[in-house]
Amino acid sequence: MKTIKLLITSILLLSSIQAYSIENLYHSSPETRGIRVTIKGDGDKPAPESVTIISSNARSQFTLSGLVLTLKRQDFDTMPNNPITIITKHSWGGGVRTQLFRYTFTITDVDDEAPTMQLSNSTILTGSPAYSMVGDVVANDVDSDNSKLSYRIGGADKEHFVFSASKQLIMKNKVDIAVKSHYSIEIHVTDPAGNSTSNKFTITVEPNLAITTTDISTPENADKVINLTTNRGEADFLITGGADENKFSLSGTTLTFKATDFEARDDKTYSVEIAANRAGINGGANEHAAKTITVTVTDLNDEAPTDIQINDTVFINGYVSLADDKGANFLIGTLSAIDIDTADNELTFTTTSTDFKIVNNNELRTKRPLTTTARKRVIITASDGTQSIDKTFVIKIVASSQVLLPEITNTDVSVVENSSTDIPLLTIAHGSTDESIQYGISGRDKDFFNLKGNVVSFKNSPDYERKPSYSLILEIKNGFVTRAKTITITIINIKEKTISIVADQTMSVNERSQVNTPVGTVATTGIVTGFEIIAGNSNNFFKISPTGKIQVA
Repeated sequence: MKTIKLLITSILLLSSIQAYSIENLYHSSPETRGIRVTIKGDGDKPAPESVTIISSNARSQFTLSGLVLTLKRQDFDTMPNNPITIITKHSWGGGVRTQLFRYTFTITDVDDEAPTMQLSNSTILTGSPAYSMVGDVVANDVDSDNSKLSYRIGGADKEHFVFSASKQLIMKNKVDIAVKSHYSIEIHVTDPAGNSTSNKFTITVEPNLAITTTDISTPENADKVINLTTNRGEADFLITGGADENKFSLSGTTLTFKATDFEARDDKTYSVEIAANRAGINGGANEHAAKTITVTVTDLNDEAPTDIQINDTVFINGYVSLADDKGANFLIGTLSAIDIDTADNELTFTTTSTDFKIVNNNELRTKRPLTTTARKRVIITASDGTQSIDKTFVIKIVASSQVLLPEITNTDVSVVENSSTDIPLLTIAHGSTDESIQYGISGRDKDFFNLKGNVVSFKNSPDYERKPSYSLILEIKNGFVTRAKTITITIINIKEKTISIVADQTMSVNERSQVNTPVGTVATTGIVTGFEIIAGNSNNFFKISPTGKIQVA
């Protein structure tokens, strides 16, 4: 009986609870404000004693205080769910009676957002004609139709610009960077509700495309990597010519000058012609530029001196001949050496001899009187500061009665460049003697000269730009006895005035040839430093480089 009573009690309790189906309630509100709902009684149902939230697709957006349910203010353009729903449970009689309610809140849009706006480009190329496009004005309004937006130009330089029908910003005047390089404007965009946005822009005038890589110097015997640049950023580069184009290679923007020995030639500069191509601004014509880049090879002190000589003295059978009547500090001769890396006056000479000394860097003199016939050895060291060599000379002290050759009396010579080879440069001169004399020349530059009898002349007309000076040793001989003297021939530079273009030159190029295609090189006479096309190129189909190379423009 006890068990049966418990079961009945349970059944009675369950039967006393009344359940209701869910009811739907609907609310609508603009996004500019929140929604507050006060839960009241309705018909046969009094106001509930308590309300609890069961579920929602935006639970965090609700607050419940007693019988007041509040939906926070929503942003129509960013809210993740619309409409928003919430299910609540209303209770009566201490929870004996309950009812579920579904509230649906629909948020309506309000035109409260200003448009956003940007300008696709803010530069324009100098030389652009009137009514060239600067860029597209791109505006967007999340609350309205973009086609209904209105546009206006303001700012200090507004009179220079207009909008096209498709809302492109247009420059009204021809662009000249020399006249004005920057323009200040303000663009305003307004939607139908009066919401407006404005942005300030500076329109910058860009210069014509130019290669900005400068001429450089590089040490000998090492590759030199050169980064090609322009005043306008990225561009495509190519080698189009130049006197030394075979010394260069190009990969992208990297120009490489091949390792070159300083002593490879007299002219230490190497040039290449570079072209740059770049896509035009805002779909305009492509841009082109050209420049000759010069690399100067500098010397490294990687060669030791060679060929130490005692000049202005007498040799007999290869020995320096010195009379036995010479006292201390007697000048035997001046020292010289050849060093392709170092100037003559920068070489230093030293000796550790007990009989001889070197003064004033290159004067070989006696330390003491040498009055006895003998053979003396002297070791001369020539140094360029980094490397050095030694050479041993034998000085033969002979009786003063022995016949010696007279001194050579020639001095240094200066001659104007381009002088005729038919005009003698000099005649080897010396003091009087009864001996038979033969004449000779030697030294590092001897191959530039002819010797006929005792007359010296150039083999080829001297050119200052190729070689401004020469060193030559003059010699007089009698049997095994030789006397020598070193002189310097200086070339005087003159400004050549006579230049001309070789007549009747014909060049051709295929139609539709690409920009920078070589057409030919103008043949000239004289030293030409620049070229200009002055007629016959009205359509600017061609251009000419400083070296006379004609190319498709």
